This record gives sequence, C-alpha cells and structure tokens, in this order.
Amino acid sequence: MLEPMEATASLKAAAVGLYDEKGKLAVQATADQDGLTRTPPMIAMVRRRELYRLRVAATDAAGRAGTVDSALDVQLTGDGPLKLSSLVLGVAEEGRFAGRMQFYDEPTAVAYLEIYGVPKGELSAELQLAGIEGGQAAVRGAMRVTGEPTDDQHVALGGIPIGALPPGDLVVRAVVSLDGVPVGAVTRTLRKAER
Repeated sequence: MLEPMEATASLKAAAVGLYDEKGKLAVQATADQDGLTRTPPMIAMVRRRELYRLRVAATDAAGRAGTVDSALDVQLTGDGPLKLSSLVLGVAEEGRFAGRMQFYDEPTAVAYLEIYGVPKGELSAELQLAGIEGGQAAVRGAMRVTGEPTDDQHVALGGIPIGALPPGDLVVRAVVSLDGVPVGAVTRTLRKAER
C-alpha cells in the first residue's frame, strides 16, 4: 500500500521495486490505473523469503514526484508450529476489509492477520492498543478467527475504536493464543493524522 502525505492528492503513477542485499533489483511492479483509484493504492509482488530494500516511487496529478525506501523482511513470524503474517490495518468498507496507512476521522480501525499452521488446540486472538511498543494495552478486544480447526490458514479480524483518540502514533498488537496460552504476537503502528 502507498499513499501521498496529503490526503487530497491523487496519484497518477506508482511503481515498487525490491532490491536484494547486494543492491540488485530482484523484482518490480507498476500500478495500473484501476489500482491507482483505490484508497490507498496497492501493488502486489511475489518474492521468496529474504531481506530487501523496498523502494516506492510515485507521481501525483500535479506532477510532483517522490520516492521512499525502507527495509522489508519477507517472512512469517513465529518459532513454533504456527506462523503469523504481518498485521495490516484498515477499515470496513461495504462489508469488506480495505487497508489504510493513515487514519483521520474513522470511528474504528480494523486489523487483519493471517495465521498459518494447523493448531493443536483452541485458536484465539486478541487485539490490543498501546501508547508505545511493549507498553501496557489501554484497549483490548477479541479478534474473530475464521476457518475450520483442520485448516492450514486462518484469518483473524478485529476492530478498535479510534474516533475519540487525538492525532499521533499508537501501537496495535495482535496476540495469538492456543488454549488460552499466547504463542505469538505481531505489531503495527497506527498513525492518526489531522485533515
């Protein structure tokens, strides 16, 4: 997902590249016009597990261009039989999940998490909101876990009320448990901005 810093700006072109540890371009993709009309635009790529430098380049309707680079570790999280995807934040739009990078006046943020591996026990997940990484959870709520016990992939979805929160950065944490015992957790920063 990518989006301009200004909420009112619209993107005309965007491309993404993954560079390996030697600085060589491993894979790249360009957004199509349909993808650019989504909020936020999304570009998908498939690549093996490895550490990459992610570069996103975009141009807006006014002709302004920009790039951003960040480290990207392409792997699932977890040491045991269950593996966790990254936590993706977004909103519910017409009954479907829609990713978001920044939040403004949305009443609720929705968290999406994929869980891999057949659990031996009852699978559950809790969503937590904290002020800092590793900090005490100020808000907690159960996530709905979909899938049958014998499925190799489950999806956990949960919402957290953010409408009354002031602008700033908060930590959203998803804690996955088997038979009530935590077996893994992933976090994501939730950024609430002013319009």
